[in-house]
Amino acid sequence: GLTGKALIPGPYVGFAIPYLADYFALAHVIQEPVGKYTRAHFYSGSFSATVREFVSRGLPVTYTCPAHDRAVSQEEFARWGQPYPYAHLTDEDLWKQTLRGYQMADLVIAPSKLSAEFLSANGCKEIVVIPHGCDLPGKHWGFPSEFRVGYLGATGPDKGLPYLIAAWGKLAYPDATLVLAGSGTENLGPMIRQLAPAGRFNLMGYVENKEDFFKEIQVYCQPSVAESFGIEVLEAMARGRYVIASDGAGASEVPGVWKVPKRNPDRIAEQIEYLR
Repeated sequence: GLTGKALIPGPYVGFAIPYLADYFALAHVIQEPVGKYTRAHFYSGSFSATVREFVSRGLPVTYTCPAHDRAVSQEEFARWGQPYPYAHLTDEDLWKQTLRGYQMADLVIAPSKLSAEFLSANGCKEIVVIPHGCDLPGKHWGFPSEFRVGYLGATGPDKGLPYLIAAWGKLAYPDATLVLAGSGTENLGPMIRQLAPAGRFNLMGYVENKEDFFKEIQVYCQPSVAESFGIEVLEAMARGRYVIASDGAGASEVPGVWKVPKRNPDRIAEQIEYLR
């Protein structure tokens, strides 16, 4: 029942150290009586040392792991000239340490077939796919009068935003807007000027309330190159929005999603035009 905030002491919260939660989880567990726990479940993160402790006690361990292809992700960062920010995924020794937690678990839960295939290729033996869910909204809105396509989320290169922006530039609608929301989207002006000389854009930046974003769009697009799932796909569908997702996102497996190839602005543009 320990969340990140409850697990990591205040002075250490916010440190981008991949094994910090594992350290404090292990410190917590070894202070407890051996018979206190009957099983353990971990969600994401790098908890190899704590998993090893539970396994040594003979307890069943399950691990929810929304993993995605790290090689594809790193390749996309390099393609756009950005340093890859996750040392535990690039350093082979640290990556092996991260993998041990997944490999020792009795069962690994993946949110998509895409994620499960990656975990299987990396030595996880028992894997089950259980897709993510999402909260349902309290109400639905009609579509805005102007045609609008949107994206909500992070802006790292592996999220595929350059391909969506390029697709929108190809369409060059004079009477429609691409709405980009999430921390960092307010800084996408230079990329837009480089990739989309035409087209209208609304850079919302961070949004406190997701409903403020979803009620502004008719079509949601998840153009990810490497993504274990993409919860915004479900959130958009729950609000009656049409959804386009690249095959680099695990959520593209969800029935009702219009799937397109990753890194393909032409196909994204074709699908947007069809839905319009």
